[in-house]
Amino acid sequence: MLFAGLNLHGKWGISSEDVIIVKKLLILGNEQQEPPPIIFLPTVAHDTRENPSLTRIYIAKYSSALDYLAVSRPFSFSLEEVLAMAKRLREKFPETKIVASMAPSKLSELKALSSNFSNLVDAYEVDLGLMSLLHQYPRSFQAYAVDMLEEFVSIAPKTVLAKVTPNIPFSRDLLELLVETGINGVIFSPHPIYTIGRDLFRLHSPLLSIVYASLWAGLIAGLEVSTAFISDRAPTLLAEHDIENAYDLLLYDTALVFKTEIVPSNKIGPLPLKWTNIAPGMVPAVDVEKEPFCQHVCPLQAFKQENSTMLHTSIVTANKNCDNCGLCLSLCETARLIRELSPED
Repeated sequence: MLFAGLNLHGKWGISSEDVIIVKKLLILGNEQQEPPPIIFLPTVAHDTRENPSLTRIYIAKYSSALDYLAVSRPFSFSLEEVLAMAKRLREKFPETKIVASMAPSKLSELKALSSNFSNLVDAYEVDLGLMSLLHQYPRSFQAYAVDMLEEFVSIAPKTVLAKVTPNIPFSRDLLELLVETGINGVIFSPHPIYTIGRDLFRLHSPLLSIVYASLWAGLIAGLEVSTAFISDRAPTLLAEHDIENAYDLLLYDTALVFKTEIVPSNKIGPLPLKWTNIAPGMVPAVDVEKEPFCQHVCPLQAFKQENSTMLHTSIVTANKNCDNCGLCLSLCETARLIRELSPED
């Protein structure tokens, strides 16, 4: 299929709001029958807030793959990490289209960020939702964003896409102004972001996904650019006539985590007020006797019992695959952060 001038071998891909799947693809390989047709890299900004010690996903509620509330952390990865991802993805999946996602404060930053990816990606995504949250503008954000996009499109050597989110006031008029800038496509994200201090929290929910897919479907009728929607319902859970299929391309993030990982039902907890800090030397540990599913809940298989078990107990500590994502800490009641001591200690 053709999306925004890019030839894709399927109608799905990984969104720039993913904090799990791409790293899993790079570490464990591809569990799908075919690699993703398109992968949007995690969004980066000039003034980044990444911190490798902080967790980046939290499950507040889970009843089923159609009823959950997940929270992810924007800017979980540094520019250097994302560039490394792009290089490895290009080597591992040469047929997959790769898109750099950016949230600049001004045109000069957008030019600088995009130049880092020039030989590694097939397209650029400008995240207007994160831009509006991070930066102060001397005039209307919408007017500023439209002018920036128009200038960037005129000089960009690749496909340019704009991403909109519930954090910006959105209307058919704004959509038409965005299209007039010359962009090749619009990405619709149903994930609102809330802030506490300097921390950002992005909400993922199938219910929100359906609501926003329906609200925005009316706006895209007759649009002369390609459209994509980030769905919180996995591909296997979508029927032919579901509203998400009104969009040209469907992107996924947490929906694929719940499709492939073992998650306990009837989990419910409060929304996070801060991200957990995993200090150097500390590792997650779970009790696989009290919660057998916890041995399999890690996307990176960090709790394989034969690899990392404390002697004479049912406590399993995470192995070297663990990258501090935090999924186990929010799903397993027995999950704890511990420090493993060697005999020399």
